[in-house]
Amino acid sequence: MKNQIASRELLVAEKGSGARKPLKIMVGSPYLLKEGMVDFPFSAGTSGCRIEIEGLHKTISHETYGADPIQALELALATIDSTLQRYELDYYFPNGEPYFENEKSSS
Repeated sequence: MKNQIASRELLVAEKGSGARKPLKIMVGSPYLLKEGMVDFPFSAGTSGCRIEIEGLHKTISHETYGADPIQALELALATIDSTLQRYELDYYFPNGEPYFENEKSSS
């Protein structure tokens, strides 16, 4: 990812499986929208922010837009957990602790 400003590394496993593989979440730098970049009307200051998730069945790329760079970043960060939860998988921090509070560790 170009212009990455933050990342998180997790482990992911099929539900009930002990086999874990790496998962990487990357957040790009917010950017100001320019004419022709998107197919909707926007005001001066409107910004976008991209997240990418590698390690699922396919690489997930998601773009969010906000009134300014801070809102675009907030919205991008807010989509991470909801995106992960769409998949029937278990997520763990590298130390083995569950990523989501409602998951039990099977380590």
